[in-house]
Amino acid sequence: MNGCPKRIDTQGLACDNRACVYFGVTDAEVHALVGDGCHGKLERIQTFRCKACGATFSAWRHNPLYRPKAASQRIAEALSALAEGLDVSAAARVFGHSEATISRWLRRAGSHSQILHEVCFQNLRLPHIQLDEIRTRLRCRDDAF
Repeated sequence: MNGCPKRIDTQGLACDNRACVYFGVTDAEVHALVGDGCHGKLERIQTFRCKACGATFSAWRHNPLYRPKAASQRIAEALSALAEGLDVSAAARVFGHSEATISRWLRRAGSHSQILHEVCFQNLRLPHIQLDEIRTRLRCRDDAF
């Protein structure tokens, strides 16, 4: 092994440069990603560099919170409140951001969620399905008659 050992875990990350020989390789034992400092005014966000091609990218790339101008905790609180049914105009008053900003956060989170759903939950091949709740409902329905 050459050089000092990696200090930052890069498992699951891959080079974003399509021309790189390590593009899409997420195995930390194989790819050439290393930590390349941090950036961000509100929070410390890790930057990575591919030693093979020199490309750099943020740990938050492909994330609805990419390049935030507000603290990610604040954005998460606002999105949680919206998920609980708070209106966008009420969220703007409660969290002190404009309706346009709150709506932008909601659009980004929704778009990211849709992509995640399409990648992870569509066209699933399920060899077995557990139907406990359906069975319970049917049993309860039979008991009622």
